[in-house]
Amino acid sequence: MSYACTEQDLEKLFSVHGSLSDIHLAFDHWSQVSKGFAFITFLFPSDAVKAYKSLDKTKFMVSS
Repeated sequence: MSYACTEQDLEKLFSVHGSLSDIHLAFDHWSQVSKGFAFITFLFPSDAVKAYKSLDKTKFMVSS
């Protein structure tokens, strides 16, 4: 994913597949720069499976 990606960008992308319970963007401890990945948690496992099947191996880029 893009290093410029925000929590709101991810919410917009993943919420179409179901209700989200948490979004965690990974940042470098020292520089506070995005590491380019995130953890998304859905309320229901079946929604996570739908998102996985739909989005696996896709590139998600946002402009900074």
